[in-house]
Amino acid sequence: MTEPFLVARNIAKRFGALTALANVDLEIRSGEVLALLGDNGAGKSTFIKILAGAHPPSGGELVIEGNPVAFHSPKDAAASGIATIFQELALSENLSIAENVFLGRELKRSILGIPFLKRKEMRQRVDGLLKELDAHISDPEAPVGSLSGGQRQAVAICRALNLNARLVIMDEPTAALAVAETRKVLALTRRLAA
Repeated sequence: MTEPFLVARNIAKRFGALTALANVDLEIRSGEVLALLGDNGAGKSTFIKILAGAHPPSGGELVIEGNPVAFHSPKDAAASGIATIFQELALSENLSIAENVFLGRELKRSILGIPFLKRKEMRQRVDGLLKELDAHISDPEAPVGSLSGGQRQAVAICRALNLNARLVIMDEPTAALAVAETRKVLALTRRLAA
């Protein structure tokens, strides 16, 4: 069996007197698709936020590829290869797919000291990611506001892949989707793990 990409040992999270998580252990290996199940208020989203670097754990240890890590921000988690797609996708509906995927990380070139976007390269990269996911979206310049729920999830997954994520965590990715869209997102998830 291969070494886990991520190990969470004895993770705890307290908010004042409230214990949201206690003694949580988890191992995640490359290529696995795992589901975290529990009742509302059980701490699933809190655990995801710890893995995403949004909340520090109150106790326990996170290990990535055998090395202990301490995330102080989502940027730290991203630098370690973890991307999180929350239930609210945080996509800008008036921007194109390509602009959303590269938002805040635009490819640029400088001409006479003036920065210009490398729009063609960004479109090509997003087109390749969409094809890799078999997302059935033909135009990376389409506005996100024109997409279905499943297609929006595909854009969020592309954004995670564009960060070179090795672990993509999805918080309730199908919660607001119809049955057909849910099937598409689950198929995307399986392709992502392959």
